[in-house]
Amino acid sequence: MKLGGLQALRAVAVILVVYFHVSTAVYDYHGAATDTLLYGLHRVGSAGVDIFFVISGFIMAYTRRDNAAGMRDARVFITRRIERVIPLYWLWTAVVLILWIAGFIHKAHAFPDIKTIIASLLLWPLANTIEPFQPVLSQGWTLSFEAYFYVFFAAALMVRVPDWFMAVFLSLVFLAIFLVARSTTHDASVLYLTGSPLICEFIFGMVAAQIAKMTACVAIRTRLAYFALAAAVIVFFVMIYATSRDVSIDNYRVIIFGIPAFAIVLGVVIYDMAKPVTSKALLFLGDASYSIYLSHGFLTMIAGGLLKKGLLHTAKADMLCIIGTVATVALSSVTYPLIEKPVLRLVKYRRLSSRLGTVSA
Repeated sequence: MKLGGLQALRAVAVILVVYFHVSTAVYDYHGAATDTLLYGLHRVGSAGVDIFFVISGFIMAYTRRDNAAGMRDARVFITRRIERVIPLYWLWTAVVLILWIAGFIHKAHAFPDIKTIIASLLLWPLANTIEPFQPVLSQGWTLSFEAYFYVFFAAALMVRVPDWFMAVFLSLVFLAIFLVARSTTHDASVLYLTGSPLICEFIFGMVAAQIAKMTACVAIRTRLAYFALAAAVIVFFVMIYATSRDVSIDNYRVIIFGIPAFAIVLGVVIYDMAKPVTSKALLFLGDASYSIYLSHGFLTMIAGGLLKKGLLHTAKADMLCIIGTVATVALSSVTYPLIEKPVLRLVKYRRLSSRLGTVSA
């Protein structure tokens, strides 16, 4: 399976995240914004992160080769993940630091010390001067959980855990780490990372991948494909309803967003098996989703700054949210061909050059 449906779903997820941040800026700084139609629904945008986590777990489990095991495969997996995630993340972190030093952003906050900067670069959730457990580039908080899962997925490959047992094995590992951490340390960063239920969402993705692998052996009828897609859409509206009821997302996030994200991912995958997604726009945004995710915060900061100065207050808040989301996604997607792809080419070139150098030696 080409996973075109997941690419499209990544596009939807990043649009949700952008919408959440744009609407948060609008509702924080636009007069009387709480009286608007979309105000009670904007929190559902944060569910984009949960969908990303489930997709991440799904792809790791689904694309794993049946014979992938041992030190070499673990090393290849973790190396590829580092090459895919870290260079671009470091680049945008550097941009934040430069803008902070220049006084363009975070003027009311002290510049982070070297310890915080190093922790941010290494994706360790150390408190900074703005918000606890978030790195200098605030979107990077999700990458801390991604990296945490990558490490133990690679460890499972190294000790040759069979594919069918991988989700159970990692669940037991994360539970054991959580229990040990709670009984042996008071370090807030350790407890934040090891005690978060968000790690369950990666496991959900792995379970969805196992179901998808079994389903792939069966001919999916068009009627079943549409039923799966309809179920995914219904579950999404259930999430919208739950967020509109002022339920505490922080306390029940995995239930409100994580379990529905599992159903959405599985529904889209089953649909894609019978009716492959071919929308060029969605596939492009799916490819660009990482760039959009890392870079969109700069645009929402600009929007927030304009609103703070009283600009655009005569415009309808709902329209600002919609137009702002579309514009932010469109503008930040440009960083994919202009920045991310050249960075990835450079990383690939350096890897190949290193291999050739080793062979020559």
